[in-house]
Amino acid sequence: MRIKILGPLELTDDGGTLTIGGPRQQRVLACLLAAAPDFLTVDRLIDEVWGEDAPATAAHVISTYISNLRKALGSRIRSDGRRHRIDNSTDEVDAAQFAELLELGRSLLGTDPSRALTVLEEALSLWSGRPFAELADDSPLLQRRADQLAEMRLVAIECRQSVQLELGLHEQVIPELQTLTQEHPWREQLWQHYMLALYRSGRQAEALRVGIDLRDILVEELGIEPSPTTRNLEDRILLQDPTLELLPPTNLPAFASSFLGRAREVGEISKSVDTDRLVTLVGVGGVGKTRLAAEAGRVLIERFAHGVWWVDLASVAIEASVAMKVAEALDLTDQPVADPATLLARYLAKRQTLLILDNCEHVAESVAGLATTLLEAAPGLKILATSRRPLMAPGETRYQVPAMAVPLTDYGASDAERLFCERAARVDSGFTPTPDNAADIARICRDLDGLPLAIEMAAARANLLTPAQIAAHLDDRFRLLSTDGGAVHGRHTSLAAALDWSYDLLPPEHRWLFDRLSIFRDPFDLAACHSVAASEEKADGSTASALGALVNASMVTATRADGSMRYRLLDTLRIYGNDHLAAGGTGDVVAARHSRYFLSMAEDSGRARMTPGHAATVMALGRSDDDLLAALDWSLANDERPVTLAAAPGLAQYWFRRGDPAAALQYGRRMLEGAEHAAPHLQAAARACVGFGAQLSGDFELAMSAMGDTMRLLHQSDDWKTMVWALQAQGTSAMFADDPAGAARAGAAILDICSDNNVTLPRAYGLGLLGQAEFFGGGDLEGARKYLEEAVTLFRAMGDESALCISGLVLQAGVAGMQGDFAAAERHAVEATTLGGPGWEAAALIVLAIHALHPMGQLDRAERALLEGLTRTHERSIEFWTRTGLLMLGRISAERGQWKRAARLHGAARGRLPAWSRTLGFWDSEPGIRAALDDTEYEAIAASGEAADLDELVRWATEPADES
Repeated sequence: MRIKILGPLELTDDGGTLTIGGPRQQRVLACLLAAAPDFLTVDRLIDEVWGEDAPATAAHVISTYISNLRKALGSRIRSDGRRHRIDNSTDEVDAAQFAELLELGRSLLGTDPSRALTVLEEALSLWSGRPFAELADDSPLLQRRADQLAEMRLVAIECRQSVQLELGLHEQVIPELQTLTQEHPWREQLWQHYMLALYRSGRQAEALRVGIDLRDILVEELGIEPSPTTRNLEDRILLQDPTLELLPPTNLPAFASSFLGRAREVGEISKSVDTDRLVTLVGVGGVGKTRLAAEAGRVLIERFAHGVWWVDLASVAIEASVAMKVAEALDLTDQPVADPATLLARYLAKRQTLLILDNCEHVAESVAGLATTLLEAAPGLKILATSRRPLMAPGETRYQVPAMAVPLTDYGASDAERLFCERAARVDSGFTPTPDNAADIARICRDLDGLPLAIEMAAARANLLTPAQIAAHLDDRFRLLSTDGGAVHGRHTSLAAALDWSYDLLPPEHRWLFDRLSIFRDPFDLAACHSVAASEEKADGSTASALGALVNASMVTATRADGSMRYRLLDTLRIYGNDHLAAGGTGDVVAARHSRYFLSMAEDSGRARMTPGHAATVMALGRSDDDLLAALDWSLANDERPVTLAAAPGLAQYWFRRGDPAAALQYGRRMLEGAEHAAPHLQAAARACVGFGAQLSGDFELAMSAMGDTMRLLHQSDDWKTMVWALQAQGTSAMFADDPAGAARAGAAILDICSDNNVTLPRAYGLGLLGQAEFFGGGDLEGARKYLEEAVTLFRAMGDESALCISGLVLQAGVAGMQGDFAAAERHAVEATTLGGPGWEAAALIVLAIHALHPMGQLDRAERALLEGLTRTHERSIEFWTRTGLLMLGRISAERGQWKRAARLHGAARGRLPAWSRTLGFWDSEPGIRAALDDTEYEAIAASGEAADLDELVRWATEPADES
């Protein structure tokens, strides 16, 4: 017999459902099942069935119910005088099955997660509703048993969620957790799972807000704080602890085609990286260095807690750009840095990281120098490079990438043959290797020297030619080429032959498009393709079709990114196409079209400034940054200056949003050369680039001069957007100069401009400056709060996350903290830690410690936030915030009685912060430190901190405190 109590009571036998009487008789049976194997007295059954309203005949009625149940269930019903019980030991009871499965599932946690998930899902599938359903109403025994079972069900759900999170199914559990945390608001493990699932889904801000919601519920309803486990998880999410991820972070590229064979090579490369710190894969173009490096990175990823990061150097045109390209891959370009190599050294110093530098041959000397610098600074760093020639760097281990294994006879199952057959089947679903074509496939692989690129190109013609025809065609081609230059030269020649052959097999209109597409440095979309393909003689609308044919021929690679298709030429093919483009005499025409397209994108971005659509335009430009700079270079060399300057307003905002002062300064200066007759507002935008670049690069004299010129030029134009941007920069500079009145004037001027132009969203910049002026100027905090609340609302609507973080939420946190509302300060600062890019997020961590965690007495949490914040800001050369973090650490050290450490940290900040820092109580602990040490000792220690190198100070501050 099968007995179901996990839902409405139901008994089945031999496939049929048993009739067990009306509701009261069913309740008697339910009570017996709930108490099994124990007896229940008649009096107890009367209480469970009727409570205080039992009739005088209740005992007789119970006897009748027991008699009826015995007729239905036979000897399972046992009686002992006035006591009764049910013996269901030989039956299938869903509650017992559930308990067994739950215990088994829990035993498998951490050892066999896949099986644990299957078992737990089977256990939960037994449930069809509330145990005993409505029978449990008004029955204490049934209610208690139902509650016990419901608790077990919640445990099973929590265990299942743990397994799902372990298996990477974090997005799948979010909807369920959203509901369960509302139904069981005091069950912290559900909230912990919810936070972790959101964080692993890339929703850090939401995860932190969930933690705040839990704290509010527990404090308001129970008067308690979350458990240490929950607070620890919050802190790890806040600090982006890499151990929270299932796998360390990576940007390894995804390839459209599968990776075949070469297990031995991947194993050898992985072993080499394990034992050596700089490994270079050396080999001819097309031998498969890139794919081998990527596959090795996937194998090695779990060994590097802070990730495996891919940097494609193919588009780097000059040696000096290598470090900046690496910094871009690590997302370190949103803050000022005079020397990208120094920035990288700081960032990587305490991280366990693998850098994969692809296509190094044309910048080998620069890569060698950078690798040496970084490896000396970062003991946890390893570098895997690919290059057609060795880097010649100290400590370099070279791995000569062999060609794929080829058959030694006329047939076999080598890696090269498998590659040809797999790729051939992709273009011709009917292709099958047979004994008849095996010798031809083997010959193709041998004649192409086992070079993967060449083999793939040959296989791409399998829908047009048989293997025998392909082999014969290759023979004809190779006889025209000399291979007497040695093995390496021979491989180059073979690849060139394969390229010529594939190119010559293309129809003329496809060759024409391929040549033009070689102008692109970055992956491009169909619109960009049309821009360089458009011409009077090719206006037949067949561009998309020709592009598709090039993709099918493996001459162009297609990838899906951000929901859309993008295309690129492999580096070897791009260079090959460039040579044809130059030889055909159309290079300048195509370059002009290319330049016009990308500068038009910048112009469109300029028009979208201070609107919700601007962020998308910045993202689009960022995807094509190398093409944008190439377009700008061509325009500066060939166009009249006003043509180039039309893009300046958009470029100014683009470089500001990306935090790229070097490009802003360099190109701003170049755009101004010969620009005397351009429109004033365009000159102003170029000067704004110079001002922004100079300010963040530390040349304040040039910055002030450039911004002054910008303001004068703007008074001759009606470009109110650039004026707002310039006033924002001017107001921020005023704050650093301890001139809150100047910041307020700039803010008021922005509001006037917005009023005159009937626009609302850009008011955020003016309101933010007014809030800053009140806050830092010791004015009306309530007034500052109101200004900032409105500013934050407008920043959100406008989509300016950088301004929302540093000009909105960070200031809101400061105001709330000064007003004593530390919970609000924490909410604002925590959200800010998820916005605006790594530099601004790091600054928000320091604000969180200063205005929320420290005043609440949470010194350990404040210290962790400060250490992470000052480390990250130092990595990005944001010295003001780094020294602010050191000063706050000094205050905490003083509160712990670590007087010498506190003195050195105060000295580290002395003289390096804006004047207004004295007005916010940052230095309140200094008199106590002086008193504890005496003035002479304090001054000596503080002076040592003031004179110390900032790199050394940060290293010292992040080590365990030692007062000896």
